[in-house]
Amino acid sequence: MLLDIQSLSHQYQTGKHTQLAIKLLSLQVRPGILGLLSANGAEKSSLMRILATITKPSQGKILWQGQNIVKSPQLLRNELGYLPEYFGVYDQLSAIEFL
Repeated sequence: MLLDIQSLSHQYQTGKHTQLAIKLLSLQVRPGILGLLSANGAEKSSLMRILATITKPSQGKILWQGQNIVKSPQLLRNELGYLPEYFGVYDQLSAIEFL
């Protein structure tokens, strides 16, 4: 198994309010083609930003080939290409990380 998502949750802080975006998602992905389809507002983009190591999850683990991508993001970055529909600069990344 290449990708193992375990009890992933993510929340956003908007002013005084906290919004839960992803709640306890668990998924195991083997080699092949995978489509990620759901309604608008279902947080597909949030999940992709976490998988692309742009955003850190609030809780849970994501393992890529057995390695935690939060602790070792370069392993997945070497394999994953990510180009969102609305492309912008990510302030939290250095120029090297961005490239």
